[in-house]
Amino acid sequence: MSKQSIGRRRAPRRRGRALAALVAGAAMTATALVAVAGPAGSEPAERSTPRDTRPLDVVVLGDSYSAGNAAGPASRRYGPSGCVRSKDVWSERYATLLRARGMTVRVANHACSGGVAADLVSPRAMDDPATGSYTVPSSDSDAGAAKRLRAGDPCNTGAFPREEFWRYTVTKREGTTLSYTCQRFLRPQTDFVTPDTDLVLFTMGGNDAGFTNIVMQCFLWKSPDSCRGAIDGARAKLPAIRAKIATGIARMRANGLRRDARVVQMGYPHLQTDTGYTVGLLTGSYAAGDAVRALVTDGNRELAKVAARAGAKVPGQVRFLSGVPERFAGHEPDAGGSNAERWLMQILDPAAVDLSDYYHPNAQGQQAYAELLAAKGDFGASHGRPRATITVKRPGRGARVVANRRLAVVAKVRVSNAVNARGTVRVIRAGRRLAATTLRPRNHGRAVLRLAGLRPGKHRLVLRYRSPDGARAVVRLTVRAGR
Repeated sequence: MSKQSIGRRRAPRRRGRALAALVAGAAMTATALVAVAGPAGSEPAERSTPRDTRPLDVVVLGDSYSAGNAAGPASRRYGPSGCVRSKDVWSERYATLLRARGMTVRVANHACSGGVAADLVSPRAMDDPATGSYTVPSSDSDAGAAKRLRAGDPCNTGAFPREEFWRYTVTKREGTTLSYTCQRFLRPQTDFVTPDTDLVLFTMGGNDAGFTNIVMQCFLWKSPDSCRGAIDGARAKLPAIRAKIATGIARMRANGLRRDARVVQMGYPHLQTDTGYTVGLLTGSYAAGDAVRALVTDGNRELAKVAARAGAKVPGQVRFLSGVPERFAGHEPDAGGSNAERWLMQILDPAAVDLSDYYHPNAQGQQAYAELLAAKGDFGASHGRPRATITVKRPGRGARVVANRRLAVVAKVRVSNAVNARGTVRVIRAGRRLAATTLRPRNHGRAVLRLAGLRPGKHRLVLRYRSPDGARAVVRLTVRAGR
């Protein structure tokens, strides 16, 4: 039987190896390096208003800096194998700070250690493929047997059905026995951004830049040439990283992200104290500490451009959290010695659960992130009833129309919580509905209502809009019908 690749979305399992963990962990460290910096406290805090009575629904995406590597003990980890999510991560601490102000906050963390920007929009392969056998009826065709294998989904653990799924490849068939390989995948992270999402928080970019290699070459092996090469390679990738993250934000909007929701990308701290750390004393020194710090600064600057450009399309919607390097200043690791006041774990850190914790924020670092976020409140994300406006484009107010001839009323609807309005528009006269239409995103808020001919005389019409989530708008229109 020829090989057949079969896709099935549901739940998987994750392998964990020490070296792979170091790679994923350092890679997220990488994330740290690709981050963007800005002046601390440069933006005023934004608080929810009394009308915001609904819970603030927060979705967290990204890599290990958002998942929670190094945030707490292994007993506090949860989620799909290999994602290393922690209940002590900064997003949970941020929610706690907001709750202390009387807000109701719900957090859903879909970040995963080792994540790259492509994972925002594409499934992510986890683990190496596993093998197995599966029994099918002899009457099944090859295609039918493959379909039965997919439906049986034997590799699926069922632990995280919303996030995990397996893909199967039939490698051989002998009578009623199929031999196959299966591999676990995670759904694209932006699949979890919906019209119900109020606030998206994420870190991303370090793994794309190859920062695992930077951590290993500059802080572990301390090779001058290899460290320089890793940093130069990362810098060359920054424009591509920026483009991929922009694609992820566009996908959030395509998935229904509301106009009044907010997206906040986090910056990253420096990974080395400003102490002139160098490598390669015997073979020609290289100022690795300065080079890594400069890369973080430049990377953060590039990532901040994503927010600026994406935010221009919907003003105020996409932000970059500045001030992270400044907040961590003096609390970075020191690969040339030791910094007892560090807020990131370094190689051989005694507090690390495993190698994936290296160069990730510890408890103090997580709290620092949370406090930076909390200083901005809910970032102006709306989680109360949305607001709507309706404007009549045709006919104009007081317009004269031909009596007893079909009339098209054209209106434009704008809603605070949607790029394109959804819902129902009705035309009413004297309590009687004359016409109605349903708005869908593809209508771009344009409603066309066709009325039967109006009798001669003056007519007072009322247009009413209502969205599925409660936004309402009313406009009154007077027209005169004559012969």
